[in-house]
Amino acid sequence: MITLGKNFRLDNDDRCYILQERKIVKNGENKGAERWENVCYPSTLESALKTYRDLNGKRLSQAYEAIKPEQLICLLKDLDKHFTEAIKDVLKNVNGR
Repeated sequence: MITLGKNFRLDNDDRCYILQERKIVKNGENKGAERWENVCYPSTLESALKTYRDLNGKRLSQAYEAIKPEQLICLLKDLDKHFTEAIKDVLKNVNGR
């Protein structure tokens, strides 16, 4: 299991990776309970991470009612910077460096 922030994680089986998103049940008997919803099933780690990055970029642009392309590019660059730093930290921990 690879944790990608507090709301996403990657699981895998023999055939694919599974990008999962944390959801909180809003209604019913289990209201307030945490569950993990499968988002997609990429076949490679590279495509799984790209899908995660693209999904975050789309959600970032949706968060604004009106945003100029230059502002969005700046926000995406910042998102990429944090994403790259997080991946480097994960690799350091895995490699024991």
